[in-house]
Amino acid sequence: RASCFLMLDGVFPSSEGRGYVLRRIIRRALRHGNKLGQKKPFFSLLVDDLCHLMGNGFSELQEKKEVIASYLLEEEEKFNETLNRGIELLDNVLNNAKGNLLDGKTAFLLYDTYGFPVDLTADICREKGFNLDQLGFEREMSIQKEKARTSNKFKFAETFECSDPETNFVGYDTSRTEGTVISIFKNNQLVENAVKGESVFLTLSQSCFYAESGGQVGDIGNLKTDSANVKITNTTKMTNNVYLHHGFIESGEIKVNQSGNLQIDEENRANIKRNHSATHLLHLALKKTLGDHVQQKGSLVNSGRTRFDFSHPNILTNEQIRKVENIVNDEILENSKTSANLMEYADALKSGAVALFGEKYSDEVRVLTIGSSKELCGGTHVGRTGDIGFFKIVNETGVSSGVRRVEAVTGKNAFAYIQETDELVKQVSSITKTPVKKLHERVIDLLESNKKLEQQVEFVQQKWISFIRDSLIKEPKQFNEINIVAKNIEQVDTKVLRKLVDYVKSKISPVIVVLSTLDNEKIHLIVGVSKDLSKKYRASSIVSEIAPKIDGKGGGRDDLAQAGGTKTEGLNEIIENFETILKKLYWS
Repeated sequence: RASCFLMLDGVFPSSEGRGYVLRRIIRRALRHGNKLGQKKPFFSLLVDDLCHLMGNGFSELQEKKEVIASYLLEEEEKFNETLNRGIELLDNVLNNAKGNLLDGKTAFLLYDTYGFPVDLTADICREKGFNLDQLGFEREMSIQKEKARTSNKFKFAETFECSDPETNFVGYDTSRTEGTVISIFKNNQLVENAVKGESVFLTLSQSCFYAESGGQVGDIGNLKTDSANVKITNTTKMTNNVYLHHGFIESGEIKVNQSGNLQIDEENRANIKRNHSATHLLHLALKKTLGDHVQQKGSLVNSGRTRFDFSHPNILTNEQIRKVENIVNDEILENSKTSANLMEYADALKSGAVALFGEKYSDEVRVLTIGSSKELCGGTHVGRTGDIGFFKIVNETGVSSGVRRVEAVTGKNAFAYIQETDELVKQVSSITKTPVKKLHERVIDLLESNKKLEQQVEFVQQKWISFIRDSLIKEPKQFNEINIVAKNIEQVDTKVLRKLVDYVKSKISPVIVVLSTLDNEKIHLIVGVSKDLSKKYRASSIVSEIAPKIDGKGGGRDDLAQAGGTKTEGLNEIIENFETILKKLYWS
C-alpha cells in the first residue's frame, strides 16, 4: 500500500531522496517474501488486490495500476538477482567470522561490488546476532565519493570567494549589451588585470550571456574592450547569482572597471533555444502518449541536441516514438506565439503551470507558455513554435531503474540527420540492388539466408571438429610414459580450441597437450596438462617458456594456460619441437 500510494504521488524507485526511501520499502518486503520461500516475482501481483480493496475510494489507483505494477515488477526482477547473490555471500562471511562484528569494509564491498543494500546487511546481521560496523561502512563510502569527485573531469568548483553584486541579466531580450568588469579571477585568485594567452573568470555588472542552469548550457561569444578581445567559452552561475564568464584572452589586456561590449554567439543561442523549447513540447507529448506518471528526471540542452530523462518503466515502442514526434511537430506547425511571464509561485500553479516535482522555487517564478505546454522555466526560448523548424528523436535508452532517456534534434540539425539517414538508405538500396520501399523485405530475406548459411557452416565445422578430435587422440607421441600432443588447427576459434584441449585431457591420461590456431595473423595457443601431472608439470610454466617464441605473453592455471602472439615462425618451432622443449624444461 505504501509503495503504490507513493508512486501515485509521483515518487518512483531511485537511488536518492524520496525514491530511495520507496526502494528500501520495496526491498524490505521482497526480502521477507524471500525468507517465506517466495523465490519468484510476487509483489507486483498484489497491486490488483490493493485495487480491489481501495480502488473505489481512490479511482486514480485503478487507472494507474498497470504502470505501478510495471515499476514494482522491474524492481523485483532486478533485486531478486542482487538479493540471492548478496545473501549467499553474506552468509558465507558470517559463518566464517571469528567474532560477532561485521566490518565496514566487507559491508561496503557487498554494497559497492554486488549491489547489496547496507540496510538489509544490517537486518541480517541483527537476526544472526552480529553487529555491523556502520561507521566503518560510512568511512568507506566517503572514500569512494571522494574518488568519484576527484576523477570527475567535468566538475566546476567554486574554490574562491566572490561577494560581487548580482549580475543584471538582459539576455532574454537582446544578444548584445555593454557591461563593466567588476572582478577578474585567474587561477582562482582575484587579480587586477589579465593579458593575452591567459584563461580567466570575469564578473560583469550586466550580461546578455545565459548562465548554465535548469539543464541549459551556458552561452558562448565574445567580450571586447578598448584594449582586449576575450573569447567567452562558457557561462556559469555562482550561488549568489553572480555570473562567471569563462574567458580566454585572445589579444591585449583586460582590467578591472573596464567597460566592454558583449556579444553572444547568435547561431549557437538560436540552436539552444530551438532545442530547449522542443524539450517542453517533448515533455507534453510524452505525458499524452505514455500517461501522467511521466515526470522529468533530468535534462541537458545544448546547441547540438536535447537530452531528456523521464520516469517510465518500459522501453518506448516505435509506434510510441512516432506518436511523440507527431505531437511535437503538430505543435511546431501551429506556429503559436510563445510567452514568458513573471508570477507569484502560488498564482503560477493556479494558472495551470507545471512545476518539477521536488524542485525548490523562489516566491516569483517565470512561467513559459509554448504551444499547449505551460511550465516554470528560466531558460531561453523561441518566439514562436514554428521557429523550432522540425523535431526528430534520434535515440531512446534506459538510464536507471524506471528512468528512460530520449535524445532529439531540431531545426537544421534535424534536417541534417534526415539527410544523412536518407543517404545511408540510398547507399544500402544501391548495394542490395533493391528499391527503397522494398528494403525491409530484402533485409529480412538476407538475414534468413545468412542464418541458413551459418547453420550449414556450423554443420560442416562440427564434422571437421569431430575429425580433428579423433586424429588428436589417435597416435600421440610418448616420453617417460607421458602422452604428448602438439598440433596447429585451422579454422577454429579459441572457444573450440579450449574444448579440444579438454577433450584430449579427458580421453588420454597422463597427457601434456598444446593446441594452436591462427586468426587474422594472430596466434592463439592453449596448453593443457592432465590432473595427475599438473602439480609437477604446470601448464602455466610451460606457457611462460614457449610464449616468447611467438613474441607473446601468457598465463593461467596448473592444468590449463594460454598465450597469444604474432610470430608464426615461432609457432612452427613450438608445434614441431614440443617434445624437445619439454625435455629441455623438465628432463634435461
